[in-house]
Amino acid sequence: MYLKLLEIAKNDLEAAECLFERKLYPQAVFSLQQSVEKAIKSYGVFMGVISEKEAKEFGHNPLKIYKKMGEMGKKMFEEFSVNIEKVPKLKETEVIEKIDLEKQFKDASYSLDVITHLDQECKEVFFIQKDDIDSFIKEINEIEKEEANIKNIKIPKKELNKAKKPITEFLDALYQVNPQKIEDEKKNLDELLESDFLKKAMKETFKTMIDHSYIIVSLFYFSMIMKPHAIVARYPDNLSGLNPLDVYNENLPLIESFNDLTKIMNKTLSRVDAVIKINNWSKIKGET
Repeated sequence: MYLKLLEIAKNDLEAAECLFERKLYPQAVFSLQQSVEKAIKSYGVFMGVISEKEAKEFGHNPLKIYKKMGEMGKKMFEEFSVNIEKVPKLKETEVIEKIDLEKQFKDASYSLDVITHLDQECKEVFFIQKDDIDSFIKEINEIEKEEANIKNIKIPKKELNKAKKPITEFLDALYQVNPQKIEDEKKNLDELLESDFLKKAMKETFKTMIDHSYIIVSLFYFSMIMKPHAIVARYPDNLSGLNPLDVYNENLPLIESFNDLTKIMNKTLSRVDAVIKINNWSKIKGET
């Protein structure tokens, strides 16, 4: 399902670009909205956030997927806090001390509240302003700058040894749970820190993290920007007097920024593709 949705999202985006070139703006906007909708559903199904059934039930509202992400994040921190209490020594370790669980929980709760509020606001027709679109583009560009820094990552041996201390401390706190397993993990840790594999793995991990960050941030903003256009771009509304043939013109901020937005959407779909391929390749190697 997620592969099919991703492929359709790519086709919808290509259609949006072709329609925009022909100045068929309402149809171009609707096709972009469809690409966004299918992309977030593809990512949501792939990541296990939503089921295939939910992908169909959520209709034209991708923000529901983000709401579910927020609920899952909040629940994760609740469960993490409960599990930490089961092993008191863990709370004394440097790894756990650096995690402000209360702040993490508040952040997760706040994110969920914001998404819920935005979803309610989006029930009314609104059109995003040019300044907001520019801010979104700027934020995405900042994520790309972080990616450029990955190539220059260097991990001195001193830093590797420094990193070993809190991990060893964390493993020691869990020693009574499974002594043999902990001894094995300590041995693996020593071997890992002595190899170049860790440096390569860290770079790949950072790259994948940035891919996920880019996807989540990009599709979140796209979900907000495009949500009203699933209906408004297709049908005239007698109550509001809106006619898509009049609304979607070259003076509309969305149309002004359309080419920039489709460029970002192309990059987003490429990153979803990359994340899926990396995961599927790992599964194939594991099965082999």
